Amino acid sequence: MKSSLTFKIALASVMAALAIVLEKLSIPLGDGTYKITLYGFPLLFTSVFYGPLVGGCAGLVVGFISQLTSIYGISAISVLWMIAPVLWGTVGGLILKLFKSENKYNIFNIIIVVVSTSLLVSLTNSLVMFLDGKILGYVVEQTLVNIVIRCLISLAM
Repeated sequence: MKSSLTFKIALASVMAALAIVLEKLSIPLGDGTYKITLYGFPLLFTSVFYGPLVGGCAGLVVGFISQLTSIYGISAISVLWMIAPVLWGTVGGLILKLFKSENKYNIFNIIIVVVSTSLLVSLTNSLVMFLDGKILGYVVEQTLVNIVIRCLISLAM
C-alpha cells in the first residue's frame, strides 16, 4: 500500500521534531568541537523507508530550526550548516536505491547505509567547520585532526 501524501508530511514532521529534540540533547565532548548525538537517525529512518525526498525535506526543516535556535542564530553561513541534516535525510535512501535485491532491508545493507551516511556527514561537517573558520576568520589549523577524530567517533557510534 502506498503512503498518502498527508501521511508522509506528518511522518516527516514528527521525525524532524524528534531529530531536533535529540540534537538539543546531544552530549558535548571537550570544548564542544565534538559531540555525541543521535539526531541523524530519525532522518535516516525517514529516508530509508519513505525515500530521499521526504527525508531531505525533514532534514531541511531540522537544519533550519537548529540554526534558528542555536546560540549563533541565522548568519551568512547558516546554509552551510544546514547541509548535514539534509544529507542525513537523503543519502540513506539514495544508497538503498542502489540495492536491487528483493530483501534490500537486510542487516548488511542497513549497516552499509548507516556507516556510509555517518562518515559522509562527519566529513561534510568538518569541511563546513573549515569553511566557517576561513569565512569568519578564526583558527582552523586543527581541521585535519578534527576530520580524523570525527570519523572515528562516527564509526564508534
